[in-house]
Amino acid sequence: GEDQWLAVTVTDDAMWQACAQTIGRRDLAADPSLHSAAGRLADQDRIEQALSVWTATQMADRAMAALQEAGVAAGVGRAPYALFDDPQLLARGYWHTYPRPFIGDFPQSVLPFREGNAPYPIECIAPTLGQHTDAVLTRLLGYTPERLAHLAREGVTGTETVPSRRTLK
Repeated sequence: GEDQWLAVTVTDDAMWQACAQTIGRRDLAADPSLHSAAGRLADQDRIEQALSVWTATQMADRAMAALQEAGVAAGVGRAPYALFDDPQLLARGYWHTYPRPFIGDFPQSVLPFREGNAPYPIECIAPTLGQHTDAVLTRLLGYTPERLAHLAREGVTGTETVPSRRTLK
């Protein structure tokens, strides 16, 4: 599909045969020059072209599933925003929603490794922009509420990103 990415890895001769058959290229599967890793490496441009032609007619998830079902290592390369809906990450309970100051509920990834079935709990999520600024400036530096208000009015501190005042030339 358009602007979708699929990573495919063939690690042995049997996987190559499965890959070529899955993408409908029996001619490549039968080509003796491609029956070894060295031969496939020497002709990788032809193989990549064949994969490109096939993947252009497929949705990335469907292509991945077909290749994996045939025993070929394949995975969709997802844009970061698409990871929230990734079926594998959802099935593993990878995302947990936590309340975040200033932005509300937000999905946070859990640790990618486990010792059992449940993910390790997140004990402390990363702070949002400016979340601890006032506490640090008052407790550690002794700033007064008036000085904090002045810094906020001047745009020195805050909880939202602002465009740079500098322009590039």
